[in-house]
Amino acid sequence: MKGLKKLKEIDWECVITFAESNMNIAVCSRRLFLHRNTVVYHLGKVREFTGLDPFNFYDLHKLLGAKKQEELCAMLTATAQCEL
Repeated sequence: MKGLKKLKEIDWECVITFAESNMNIAVCSRRLFLHRNTVVYHLGKVREFTGLDPFNFYDLHKLLGAKKQEELCAMLTATAQCEL
């Protein structure tokens, strides 16, 4: 998936918290202690870099799966080759 490496940690935090907040910006922003426009900005950056819209359930699911795959590959780099 293109653009995953360009995302910053705060972008991923927004994506994950947005999903955990049932795609509710107000709840997500309260959990992250960020202004709602800041959360929208970071989710927009995710859309810009990856081409996937975090406001779309199916794209959000793909993003979460890509993040999980990235984490698993990081754990397995010593024993296996992984590509995103």
